[in-house]
Amino acid sequence: MRTRFAVIFFCVLISSQFVYSQGVFTFCKNVDDNVYPVEPVSEISAGESVYFHFSNEIAVGIEGGNNITVGWVIHSVGEDGTDSGFINEYFTYFEPGNRRFCITEPFCFPAPGKYRVYAINWDDRQLNYHPGNFKKYYAKNEITVK
Repeated sequence: MRTRFAVIFFCVLISSQFVYSQGVFTFCKNVDDNVYPVEPVSEISAGESVYFHFSNEIAVGIEGGNNITVGWVIHSVGEDGTDSGFINEYFTYFEPGNRRFCITEPFCFPAPGKYRVYAINWDDRQLNYHPGNFKKYYAKNEITVK
């Protein structure tokens, strides 16, 4: 019985197909036709637009399966380094089996400050209350807006 349980447990772990927090998040001026970031940035001026991009070595989802919904959650970063204020959230649909993802329209940060953006599974988003500080995300990065 224990062996059967161990085999089932192991199969479930293997079939999860994705390890969170392993992606590389990039802010960039543009994205090329092959979904690679163009002109990566870490600091921009207020009112300037950037694309959110993340890539992963492991494909997200199972090819031929259901579409993937990636959420892009934006928080301001407080002086203590934690998420201090919810700014906005967006989602984008993708076909499964991809390793590179980006938003379809650039995002404009209107006010100076430091911001953190998470790329998450849309089903893992925080509803009604947005404390931030996600533990389960595909990738995250910070940008400074002057």
